[in-house]
Amino acid sequence: LTKKNDENYKIKGNLTNDKTYLDTNNALFKILKIDRDILSEDKILIDSNNEFAFQIGKNNKVKNLSINSTLNFDKLKFNKNFQNLIYLKNGKIVSIFKDKSFDVKIDSKYVFFTSKYNSNEKDQNIILKIKNNEKNSIDIETFFKTNKAKINSKEITKYLNINNNLIKDQYIDLESDNKINFSISDKNIVKDLKIKSFLKFDKLKNTIQKFK
Repeated sequence: LTKKNDENYKIKGNLTNDKTYLDTNNALFKILKIDRDILSEDKILIDSNNEFAFQIGKNNKVKNLSINSTLNFDKLKFNKNFQNLIYLKNGKIVSIFKDKSFDVKIDSKYVFFTSKYNSNEKDQNIILKIKNNEKNSIDIETFFKTNKAKINSKEITKYLNINNNLIKDQYIDLESDNKINFSISDKNIVKDLKIKSFLKFDKLKNTIQKFK
């Protein structure tokens, strides 16, 4: 605690959390701008280190709040309405919060919910970059790869928005390099979705319909 001038007090501190279970309604997730509507309601095992600073001015008003936080988690699952293909495992969240702006980076392993897809789990890495914008929305940029993951073709058709009738239901060995950008509005609506992917697979059988 330091007195900056005759009217303002400047406060700096550090808050460390040992491993503990938190639910997504916890104040820490709200501060880090990790929206509970995107995440599942499962409790998350975390440990964190948080440095903060702020000033107390006239009428005891808090201003110039800044938080630098590093949070480690065991599993992070998403709301099924958002996506139900993967969850994050053994990851780190580094966030910078200052006044009304924030910048968050998540570096993690990812795991498919369908266990047979996880043939190369050690190579399953994902990076998410999250920040706010001037439209009161959140911008998200995602990078991830797959390395010869044996995946059912229905996941590909859903991902690429392809008619299921065109591709035979089958398992394929998939290699991919993906970049996904989108925004989430203040009403949790996904907007401006852009997907850039390089896909390589061993074989893909199509379904040929005969018409009489």
